[in-house]
Formats: sequence, C-alpha cells, structure tokens
Amino acid sequence: MGSFTIEGYGGVSVILRVPVRNPTEAIKQKVNGFIESNGYVSMEAENYTRSVDRPPVSWLRIPGLGRTLSGITPVPVTYPAQETAGDGPRLEYQVHLFSSGEIKIRAYLFPTLDFHYSGGLKYTISIDDEDLQIINIHEGATNRVWEQWLRNNINLQVSKHYADRPGDHTVKFWMVDPGIVLEKLEVVTGESKAIFLGPAESHYQSEAEGK
Repeated sequence: MGSFTIEGYGGVSVILRVPVRNPTEAIKQKVNGFIESNGYVSMEAENYTRSVDRPPVSWLRIPGLGRTLSGITPVPVTYPAQETAGDGPRLEYQVHLFSSGEIKIRAYLFPTLDFHYSGGLKYTISIDDEDLQIINIHEGATNRVWEQWLRNNINLQVSKHYADRPGDHTVKFWMVDPGIVLEKLEVVTGESKAIFLGPAESHYQSEAEGK
C-alpha cells in the first residue's frame, strides 16, 4: 500500500492510500498480454491477439463505429449461424491476471436488431479451454431495453467465468450468428464498475518485451 499527502490552505491535509503491486523481475518477464490493473483488463475489439477465419467467414474491422475506437464483425452477414463453435471463427485476446477465482467478462456490442427473427442473435465466449457459454444478446430484451441500448449506443452483455490461477489466459470470442459487432471486451476481477465508455484499454506487453 502506497500513500501520498495533499496539503491545502489553513494546514488542512488529506492522506490518500493507493494499492500498489510490485511484482518480482521473474514475474515481470513472464507477463504476456493485456495486464490486469485496478480489478479489470480492458481490450478494444480491433486489438485482438489472434484472429481465426474459416473461409468464407472472416472478421471485418469497421473504423469509427462505436463509442471508443471501432467495431469487429464476422462477414458475410448472410452466412448461416454456427450452431457449435468448435474450431470456428473467433477472436482471441491474451490477458495476464494477478488474481484467480470467479471473474466476469463484459462484452460491449453495437446495438443490433434480431434481423433473422430467430429468437435472438448469439455469440459464444470462453476463457482458456473452459466450457463455452452461448450468449443470446436479445434474451429478455423489451422495447424499453432496446430504447436504452440506442440511447447509450451500446448493448452490454455480461458472463461469469473462472480463472483457475494467476498468469496468462486467453479470452475467446466466437461467432455464432453474423450481424453481431464487438466494440470492446472487459475482464472484471474486482470491483470495477460499469461506466459509460468502459475503462481505457489496458497496457499490453509481449513476453519478448518483458525480457
């Protein structure tokens, strides 16, 4: 725990205490990916570590779409839904966590109608090799919810996961239905609160940079 003092007029002072993490050099050298800080890891969609295409499906970057940087979506939009993710089209994000246990993943999505009238558009999310979770982005969405998505220019979806250890992990975002546009992913390990734009993107370090 670090601290610093702010002094004002009249001899008034306030001491602020800030949690500080100072990992050993050995740990620093092993860090690979977006680094956890302040209870979260934040990643812009376009800054994926790995993109997996399955022709004719590929991932398209849409510059300027969304609230912070851009959007990423699978194309063509006329391609049939992928009922099982398996080794299908996906985006992978390497993260480094200093904690373990239950985590949440917030997916910031561009508001999209269920244009297939299929009961909702879906994507699949996982961390490492855990069981895949299928998320229906329209589940329980009323007209009022849709209005809120449009007002905020975002559809925020949250899933729960488990990180079995501190260290490097891979977050995987899989295509199920075309038409879903991903803007940002946030791994929440602590008390990080959802804010309008989402937290700024976390620092990224490759393993080579740590050596």
